[in-house]
Amino acid sequence: MIIIFILAINYIIPTITLLSVFGGFNDITVIYSKHSPRNFSPSLIGYLFAEVLFLKGVGVVLGIPLMIKILHWSDLTIAITGAFTSICLYIFLGLATNKWMMFVGKH
Repeated sequence: MIIIFILAINYIIPTITLLSVFGGFNDITVIYSKHSPRNFSPSLIGYLFAEVLFLKGVGVVLGIPLMIKILHWSDLTIAITGAFTSICLYIFLGLATNKWMMFVGKH
């Protein structure tokens, strides 16, 4: 019984947390951006996702090595920073009232 509890704490709960924080972003963003006052067209939604993936790639290629080698951050600090940044992004997107705000919120 104790082993199951330890497994739940170490593996299942963090997995559920990560999926709830990062999972479903594409689905929610499409639904949210198609309605008023944003009214994104399908091509504009594609541009938005292209920007998101490009910036994530830049973060992986440039940001993480910078944080590790120059700032000497641990993996946990980088993960917490990434989660906090994502939460701030979702809040900003939730408060966006114009199309340009959706793109600025990704930076």
